[in-house]
Amino acid sequence: MVEYKERLMQALALAQRSTKELQHHLGVTYQAMKSLEDGKTKALSVENNARAARYLELDTHSQLFRGHIKSSLSRVKIVFVQLRISLSHFLHGL
Repeated sequence: MVEYKERLMQALALAQRSTKELQHHLGVTYQAMKSLEDGKTKALSVENNARAARYLELDTHSQLFRGHIKSSLSRVKIVFVQLRISLSHFLHGL
């Protein structure tokens, strides 16, 4: 299973945010964020996890706890590609 810190780093990358930006948004200390990055702290508090999920535009805060990180923007891109393929097939059929 993927560790919390890895899921958090993946979510930060998808949102194109830095750990420093998240730290500032949550109002936590540098040491708190560094401990999380280094694996000394297992996870954010439930409250900060929910705030981080909203800040990183995740579907639910449980994604950070359970695994599978997928931003709503990623889903929009997937749907757009599917629509583009469907439209292409439709136009070629005319």
